[in-house]
Amino acid sequence: MVQLLLASVLLLIPFAEAHGRLMTPISRVGHQRYENDPTGSSSNGGNNNNEWVCRHGTPTVPNVVLNAGETTTLTWFFGAKHVGDCDVYLSYDAAETDRAAMRWFKIANFFDCKAQSDQEPQTLELPSWLPAGNAVLRWGWYALHVRPSIEFYSQCVDVTIANTRTGNAVKAITDIKTYPLINPPVFPLNANNNEYPNRFGPPADSNWMVGPACADGIDSQTNQCHYTAVGTQGHIDVGSTGNGANGGTATAAPTNTETPDTVTGEIGFRCGTDWTNANSKCGTPCPAGNDNECSSGERCFAKLTLACPSDNSDGSEDPVDEGANNLSSCTSWEVQADRNAPSGWCQQTCSNEATAQFCDSDLCECTDDGSSASTVFCLLAGTFALLHW
Repeated sequence: MVQLLLASVLLLIPFAEAHGRLMTPISRVGHQRYENDPTGSSSNGGNNNNEWVCRHGTPTVPNVVLNAGETTTLTWFFGAKHVGDCDVYLSYDAAETDRAAMRWFKIANFFDCKAQSDQEPQTLELPSWLPAGNAVLRWGWYALHVRPSIEFYSQCVDVTIANTRTGNAVKAITDIKTYPLINPPVFPLNANNNEYPNRFGPPADSNWMVGPACADGIDSQTNQCHYTAVGTQGHIDVGSTGNGANGGTATAAPTNTETPDTVTGEIGFRCGTDWTNANSKCGTPCPAGNDNECSSGERCFAKLTLACPSDNSDGSEDPVDEGANNLSSCTSWEVQADRNAPSGWCQQTCSNEATAQFCDSDLCECTDDGSSASTVFCLLAGTFALLHW
């Protein structure tokens, strides 16, 4: 019986390891399959490691073109919808392999980004003054579900910034105030002294973000930059002096500023009745410009913006099933003893089909008695806690 229960627990463990990742643009890893574990946490000093800066350190050849002064689209997927916030930085240290030496500036905040965690496309406005050249876009997320401990997630995308503007309309790289993100770490390690908001507390105590201000020249109402503007509760001061020692070197932007086909190819060409239909579903993959693979009444569409986790046009295996909160056999839920959430929050959230997606096994545990199914889920909660921490 014990062996059977243990086997059941082991089979269920992958469902609990489901946090989140950036989906589009394609990150340095080059795929959209499972890569959702934290790059650091309070428990392992994970705000001052290379992975915190970029999950992968080796630069790749950029195949994403971002046009200064225009908008682009980001999507992310959270297998476990942890409370927390996301942000976006740029670095022109595109060829730098020492992540600790890379210098960055912020261009966007995304407050409570679990609200868009099923790949709802999010608009990112690019400053018109960005210098042309190769750069790195960094997407970061701090998760607050086990506060005062914090979990950190980050991924980087190698991009090319295109800008046809000239003269004073474009900043020189050395005129942009930049800063390293680690050594020393910019972000606090934990919330032991309320450095991060308590999203399970009163709204008046939680509607703020942590981080540096967006770069000079970005309006506070653009890209939700007002959340970390100077004077806000969670603002981090990274110094007032300009940077004159930036290691990045701008390389010539391509003359063709249209997004190359390789970008949409990595997102996938899919069949649909029209572009919107193909973009919104995980339809049949199809070769570029070839409708032969599509069903009657459908065509093959490119330039999609919404990545599909099960789009295996590259021949890869299916992604890990990330049903982290698929614990429907349990009827009684409590907050784990060393976690912080309001009384009754887990019971109300985890036992309600409409909110079960927010039921977090890092925070809540099953307390059913008298059934083999409940025993398995309780074992799962304990086993996952040991493995995770």
